[in-house]
Amino acid sequence: MEIFAGEPAYLRPLEREEVLASLEFFRAEPEVPANLAWILPLNNVESQERWLREMRESDRSYVFAIIEAAGGRHAGNIGLHDIDPKDRDAELGIFLFPEFRGLGLAQCAIRRLLLWGFQVRNLHRVRLRVRAYNQPARELYRKLGFTREGVLREAYFLNGRFWDVEIWGVLEQEWRGLYPEDRLPGTPTS
Repeated sequence: MEIFAGEPAYLRPLEREEVLASLEFFRAEPEVPANLAWILPLNNVESQERWLREMRESDRSYVFAIIEAAGGRHAGNIGLHDIDPKDRDAELGIFLFPEFRGLGLAQCAIRRLLLWGFQVRNLHRVRLRVRAYNQPARELYRKLGFTREGVLREAYFLNGRFWDVEIWGVLEQEWRGLYPEDRLPGTPTS
């Protein structure tokens, strides 16, 4: 079942095969899971499968596969985590496999996930963390309406040095101001 079908990517519920592909990628690129709030100690197939079962039963975390529309290939994962129904807040996490970067898939996936989060989950705010050295991601988040809200100084150690981690957030009304035409199928316009 596709969710948010369209070009250049669509989202659908994460399946076991994509979880296993993600595990292999995380083993090869250990800095990637360190960027993601939703990564737990998932260092083997059993822990990945347990995580997938628990995530499917949770109403505080949703993870989707990002599927390249043109070829139907799994391009990465995206999710909302630590959903707080009282404050209507969640944290976004995303990764793409290297061969899918720079193709517009991340922007498409984030827009679709924000639409779902604001319209279906009734979120007020979505936040994310990004390493200060990740300029392409920072530019993308700014383009999508996120604002840099703060810095966790020298909060991440990589390659012999400490790096700042920035907190970015977007409010529903800010995002709607940028993308007023975005609606899920079958929903009325305001």
